[in-house]
Amino acid sequence: MVPNLYEIEQANFKRHLRALLASGNGVPRSIVEQEKRLEKRIRQSSISERLAHLLSGVQDAERKAAEPFEVFVMGEGKHGKSTFINSILGQNAAATDFLPKTWCFNRYIAMEHAWHDVRVFADRNLLHDREATRLKETLGEQFGEFRGLLEFRVSREQAEQIAHVEESQVANSLGSSKPYFSPVMEMEWVVCSQNALLPGIRLVDTMGINQQLAPASHLHHLKWQYERADAVIWLVTAEKIGARELRKELLEARRYSKQLILVVNKWDQLSDASKQKALDRSEREYGQLVSAIVPMSALAAVIARQGLSATPTDDERQWAKKHETLSSEEVLNISGMPLLQQHFEQFLDGRRALTRNLQIYAALRQKGSEFRTMATTARSDAEANLELYEALRQRISNAKTKTTAQITGSTSNLSQDALRRVRSGIQSVDYDSRERARGLMQLDAITNDLRMLVQSESLAATSGYADILNWVASSAKQYLESEFSSTGRVAEKISTVCTTKTDVRVEAESTKWTIPDPTNSIQRFLIGVGDFLSGMPLLGGFVKNMVIEAKAKATREIREVLEKDVVPQIEALFADMKERLAKANDGVASALETDCNEQFEQSGGKAMHTRMITDIDSALKGPTIEPLLIALPVRMMRRLNWRKA
Repeated sequence: MVPNLYEIEQANFKRHLRALLASGNGVPRSIVEQEKRLEKRIRQSSISERLAHLLSGVQDAERKAAEPFEVFVMGEGKHGKSTFINSILGQNAAATDFLPKTWCFNRYIAMEHAWHDVRVFADRNLLHDREATRLKETLGEQFGEFRGLLEFRVSREQAEQIAHVEESQVANSLGSSKPYFSPVMEMEWVVCSQNALLPGIRLVDTMGINQQLAPASHLHHLKWQYERADAVIWLVTAEKIGARELRKELLEARRYSKQLILVVNKWDQLSDASKQKALDRSEREYGQLVSAIVPMSALAAVIARQGLSATPTDDERQWAKKHETLSSEEVLNISGMPLLQQHFEQFLDGRRALTRNLQIYAALRQKGSEFRTMATTARSDAEANLELYEALRQRISNAKTKTTAQITGSTSNLSQDALRRVRSGIQSVDYDSRERARGLMQLDAITNDLRMLVQSESLAATSGYADILNWVASSAKQYLESEFSSTGRVAEKISTVCTTKTDVRVEAESTKWTIPDPTNSIQRFLIGVGDFLSGMPLLGGFVKNMVIEAKAKATREIREVLEKDVVPQIEALFADMKERLAKANDGVASALETDCNEQFEQSGGKAMHTRMITDIDSALKGPTIEPLLIALPVRMMRRLNWRKA
C-alpha cells in the first residue's frame, strides 16, 4: 500500500522530532522553556514553600546536559547492588561488606584517570545536629552548593573514614527509638576506567528500598535522584519475582519513561528447571514494563571482569573456589555480562541524547502532573477551610440570634404574665388585706418563676453553642493544610478546630420586694375606732357607712401606691434579668467568634486562603506541560509544510 501525502509528512515530522531530541547540542529549547514556565507557575501558586522539593526539581534541564549519562542501580537492600556495580566498574570500588552504604547515594564515574578527591554532599540541617560535630570537622571548608546540599571535597582516605564512621553510627542505631540519619546524602567517586564496562557513565548505588525510614529531606532527595536518572537497572533475586512492591516500583519507573533493565541476580544458584520457570515468570510479570530482562550472577561478573585472583570478599572467594576449573570465557558466560553489555549498547550507542531528552521531558511531564495534583489538593483545602470558617461564623451568628430572640421572648412572656398576676393581685388587695398584699400579688411565685427562667434560658443558650462544638467534633470539621511527600501524595494534614467555653451562666439574685402602705397611724386609728363604734346601738349605722367610705378610700390609695411602686419593680427586675442574660449570651458568642478567628488566622486567615485560591487558579490555567508535539517549534512544522490530511 502506497502511503499518502499526510503519512509521508507525518513520518518526516517524526524523523525530525527524533533528530531534534537526539541532538548532541543538549536539551531542546522548547523543553527548557516549559521547565522555566513550570517553575514560574509553582512560585506564583502561593504554596511554593510547601513544594520546595518539587521546585528544586524543575531547575535541572540545562544543567543536566553537562552531566554524565547516569544509570540508577536499584533494588531491595542486600540484594547485591554493590557487587553488581563493581562488576560494571571492573574493580572493587563499592563496599560489599558491612552495610552496603544504604545510608546515602554513592555515585561512581569510570574515567581515564581516577581522582584523589571525593565529592561529598551533605544536608545542611542534619549537619548542624550535635551528633554531626566530628563529621563537620572531617569535611572541612564548604566547596560549593548543589540542589540545596552543601558540597565538600575530601581526600579518598577521608571519604573512606567518613563512610566507615557514618555506616557504624547508622548500624548502631538500627532498631532504636531514635535512629541515626547521616547528613551525608551523596558521595561521588571517580575511578579508573581501565576495566570498566561503561566508561564515562555515572553509576549510582542507591539506598535500599526497604530501608527508607528516613526524614523528608532524604525521601525528597531519593525522589529527585530517581527523576534525574537517565536509565535504571533494577536488581531482583529469583525468589522476589512477582512481589507486589517490585511491580509498583517498576510502574513508577515507567511513568518517567526510563530505559529500564531488570537484572535477575544470583542466576547461577538456580537449577536449569528453576531458571526457565523464573525467566517465564519474569516475562509474564514484567515483560511489558521493562526494556530487557537479563539473568546474571554479579559475583561471576566481578571475577570475570577482574580475574579469579581479585577476590577480596568471602562470597567472591567461595565462588571462585567452587568454579576454579572454569575458564575466563566460561565465567564470563555464566555471569550474563555479555547480554547486559548488548542491551546497554542498544540505548547508549548513538541514542544517549535521545534517551536522556526523552526522560527529561517525561520527568517534566510527571512534575507538572504532580504540581497540578498538589496545587489542586491545596486549593481544595483552602476552599474547604473558607467554607468551614464561614459556616462556623454563620452557626455562631445563628446561635446568637436564636438565643437572643429566645431570651427576649421568654423574658417578655414571663414579664407580661408576672405583671398580669401582680395587677390582678393588686385588685384583690383592700384595706383589711393589705398586710397580705405580697401573697395576693404572687411575688414569691414570680421570684421563683424568674429563677427558673434564668436557669432554663442559660441551659438553652449553652446547649445552642455546645451544638456548634458538637457539630465540629462529630463531623470532624477541621482546618486543613496538606503537606506533601516526595512523590507528591499527601503525607500529612495539619488540622485545627475551634474550641472554647460555651456556658451561659447568670445567677438569679434574691429579690427584696418593697411593699408600701400609704395609710398613716391616724387614719388607721380612726378606722379602728369606727369599726368599734359601728357595733353600738343608735350610732352604729351612721358610723358604719363612714368606716366603709374610709376603707374604700384607703383601698384606692393602697392600690394606687402598689401600682405605682410594685409594678416598676417587676419591670425593672425582668429588664435586669434580660440584660444580664443577653450580656452572658453575647459574651459566649464573642468568645466563640474570637476563638474562631484566631484559629483560622493560625491557618492563614481569610485573606491568605482567598489569595491562594486565586493564585492556584491562575497557575493551573491551561496545560501545565504541553504535549511534546505542541511544544516543538512551530516554525519546524511550517518548514515541513506539516498539516492534517
